[in-house]
Amino acid sequence: MAVNDQRVRRQRLSYLISDDVTATRHRFGVNCTLLNQTNTLLYTAGRDAVIRCWDVSGDQHEPQHLRCFQGHADWVNALAATSDDRFLVSASSDTTLKLWNLGSKGNPCAGTLRRHEDYVKALALASQRDILFSGGLDRRLITWDLRQLLETSSTTPSINDDHSESIYSVATNSSGSIAVTGSSDKTIRTFDPRTTQRITSLKGHGDNIKTLAVSDDGTKLLSGSSDCTVKLWDLGQQRCIATYRMHGDSVWSMHVDPGFHYFYSGGRDQAVFYTDLLVPEEEEASVYLFSEQNPILDLRQAHQSAALWVSTTDSSLNCWEVDLEAAQRARTELCVVPEEDAADDVEAADDADAADSFTAEPLCNHPAKHIPGLVGLVQHQILNDRIHVLTKDAAGCVAKWNLLTGTKVHKYGAVDFEKQVEAEFIRVAVPAWCGLDTKLGSLSVHLDEPECFAAWAQTSALCTENVPSERVNIGGCVIQVLLRDFQLGLFGPEGGGPPPDPVKLRASLLDKQLAHDLFQLPEDTPVILSQRNDMVKPLTVFALKNSAIDSGLRKHAGAWLIDALSREQEPYGRKYSVPARVIFHLQPHAANLAHGQRLPKLQTSRLMCPDVLVIGKVCQHVVDSLKLDPDGETDATAMVDVLCQEQVLTPELTLATVKQFWWKRSDELVLTYRKRMEPDAV
Repeated sequence: MAVNDQRVRRQRLSYLISDDVTATRHRFGVNCTLLNQTNTLLYTAGRDAVIRCWDVSGDQHEPQHLRCFQGHADWVNALAATSDDRFLVSASSDTTLKLWNLGSKGNPCAGTLRRHEDYVKALALASQRDILFSGGLDRRLITWDLRQLLETSSTTPSINDDHSESIYSVATNSSGSIAVTGSSDKTIRTFDPRTTQRITSLKGHGDNIKTLAVSDDGTKLLSGSSDCTVKLWDLGQQRCIATYRMHGDSVWSMHVDPGFHYFYSGGRDQAVFYTDLLVPEEEEASVYLFSEQNPILDLRQAHQSAALWVSTTDSSLNCWEVDLEAAQRARTELCVVPEEDAADDVEAADDADAADSFTAEPLCNHPAKHIPGLVGLVQHQILNDRIHVLTKDAAGCVAKWNLLTGTKVHKYGAVDFEKQVEAEFIRVAVPAWCGLDTKLGSLSVHLDEPECFAAWAQTSALCTENVPSERVNIGGCVIQVLLRDFQLGLFGPEGGGPPPDPVKLRASLLDKQLAHDLFQLPEDTPVILSQRNDMVKPLTVFALKNSAIDSGLRKHAGAWLIDALSREQEPYGRKYSVPARVIFHLQPHAANLAHGQRLPKLQTSRLMCPDVLVIGKVCQHVVDSLKLDPDGETDATAMVDVLCQEQVLTPELTLATVKQFWWKRSDELVLTYRKRMEPDAV
């Protein structure tokens, strides 16, 4: 197999651990939703980096999960679909846009767009021309021609950098005659997509502009802001013509009907309102529909239907049936404020009255459909052994995980997290070999070059089973497991051609290098190869079982990974790095002379050994040097004790652990030895 010689300077290899990596529910908040043209399929995506597809065509209360798309390495913030519903576009905090072929039965990812330099927060699609606009924290508005991209597999996007701060919202009309952005500088900007030049700037909001909608004729604009207001703008006159103040906190999402007659809005206050845009300013315009239990992230109404899908910071989704006629009859006391009267009241959204802006009974009491979610992880703490991690989920339940097997080894329930961390403390010194986070609702384990090769351990210390005691590099072994099929393609007996049968070769390779179950991760474990510069950017995402066929891995695998996987390396990666060494003095103990327990001095008492050397090996060295067991039939730890600071050390302790927790000094370590004493003689 040919591997691209172009190497990325600094890389990261990550993998995700969860209860069930093949689960069919979201683990964290759902940032965005999208319905197809026939209202039969609902696409959802969010903070677990997974896009899911649901069958919502029937009357079942809980829609059926159909498939998922995994390719992003961070939150998915926005979705858009081409006019023929053949392709889906997703925007992510991993700085990329991905194009998905919805008709593909194999790998659905049809391409990755990488022109953004920071989180991509918003998408807007001109459906008549399949022109896509994307904006993000890099302050760029980028225009993509999806038709050209799909026809030629390449496109030259237009990039506009005319923003002083981050872009959080983007909107356009179906013809793509205008593009609009909302930024954290409280400004709305309109652009001509043909030239990417700015047309005008609209100011009036008092905070970040989180959501936008443009009328199909390009003459009207709605904007929702963190200043708790929604504003209606006349783009021809370039002025605000109405301000709606029904929310008590930030407005994060809106859904506007195609005719621009009404809109739904929701946000941090968890409430959803219906607002009639045709009502004169002096009349009441908004109706309180219902409240969710968490802040609202996205609203999506089915085409020509009363069904309104709502996603929140929770992992579940609800669909509410909204009776528009009933909503129009039930208008509340909330009114449109004429702009000339509201000019001095931009800051009024922070007043106490704003927090109580809706007190009426909700129009809707129960959702018609519900998609349940899973409980994501929100907190973690790696333990001293650097192998186990304690986590707490959103429900407050604490669990213990093994990073080498990707499994949950113990459930503690809803206990105090900090106290459990203290209870799990053990005296062992192991260098850090990985980074951890729970940003996606599951446990992400990151191996960075070259830090991941810093930790060495004895296999006997990693497993309770009776396995040969052998020194291993933890990070190196994990890399071999994550990329084992890729390794087979690189160094299999066929050499240089297509990868041989991975099942047969894997068995032979694992017999040699992984003879036990210390380093075994689930086949469907998501693996991410990223580039590390100013920020982490993904190069490819794949399942562990697919490493041999992932084209992104073949293209981007760095020299450090190829070296780590080389067959020239000894089993368990002994040549990944050089373990730290400890200088110590080994002297006879002076106690119990009356019992004849004192042993003679060693010929060489000042030694230097790897810091992962265990005390059992030190005992063996004493026995062999003093010829205490000529026949070699007795366990050395049953013949001699090794002590530090007058404390007898157990055989499994390493020199690093002894120096950190018993010696506790920076000078050279001093150990003493004596004949093993019976308990009554001590």
